[in-house]
This record gives sequence, C-alpha cells and structure tokens, in this order.
Amino acid sequence: MLEDAKNSFVTLVNTLVTHSGHIAVSKVEGRVKNKEECIKKFNQKYRTELEAISQAYSIKDHISDLIGLRIVCL
Repeated sequence: MLEDAKNSFVTLVNTLVTHSGHIAVSKVEGRVKNKEECIKKFNQKYRTELEAISQAYSIKDHISDLIGLRIVCL
C-alpha cells in the first residue's frame, strides 16, 4: 500500500510540475522507508525516553515519515 502511495505521489508531482511550465525538473523520485530504518529511528529518538518513564508505546505512533520524495530542480 505504501509503495502504491509513493508511486501516486511521484506521478502527481511529475504531472503538476510538467503542467506548470515554469519549473525545470530533472528528476522526481520516491522511496518507502523500510522496517529496519523505522526501528532504528525509533530506537535513536524515542525508545530510551519512553522506557525511562515506563510508558507503553507503539513504534507506529512515533514514525511519521514513511514515504519520501526527492525533486531535483535545475
């Protein structure tokens, strides 16, 4: 599902940029963050603090950037 969403965003951005006629773009690409990257980011940014205060947690509540787009403009 995330891969399909990423592809839709890339297509949408390409279409918007192409139809604007005012922006010179050489590349639009995207990626979906993999499971290992999500766990690593959670561990680095949130886990220690949450465990220190004995708060129950779910990784999905702390990771919000699962899809990334890169737009290279000339």
